[in-house]
Amino acid sequence: MDWKELADDARVWIYQADQPLSAAESASIKELSQDFVDKWSSHGSQMKAAFSLLHERFLIFFADERQAQASGCSIDSSVHFVQSLEERFEINFFNRMRVVYRSEDGLAYFDLPDLDQLLEKGTLNSETLVFDCLVSTKSDFSNSFEKSFSKTWLSRYLAR
Repeated sequence: MDWKELADDARVWIYQADQPLSAAESASIKELSQDFVDKWSSHGSQMKAAFSLLHERFLIFFADERQAQASGCSIDSSVHFVQSLEERFEINFFNRMRVVYRSEDGLAYFDLPDLDQLLEKGTLNSETLVFDCLVSTKSDFSNSFEKSFSKTWLSRYLAR
């Protein structure tokens, strides 16, 4: 199923790889993820779910809860699945201290401890486009996954 076919209020979970994925890694992760969402269930009910691998960096799961609510166990199973990908490919999908943004050269990232320095240098500014992995619905994902720095939770760092 294509995630675009799901309802706008479908839940979203975004896992950001700490490095760009190779073509071989992307192909394998897509195959494994398709198998996972095809079997993803909640309390024995098949979930209406989809995934996307975006920019060879973001693994995104979507679940339309109108058919079956995502339970703690089903969410745990998705986390365990992503952890298995980490082990298999030696890629960290849980580093919440790293933020991906658009630079003149394409996608780049920074680690939060380096943020003040990058703002002072002008590498980042209020209009820098960043990826907000905290969006929680398909509608939010479609409309505001990528947005200016000033419109994210990071904006509080601009006033310092």
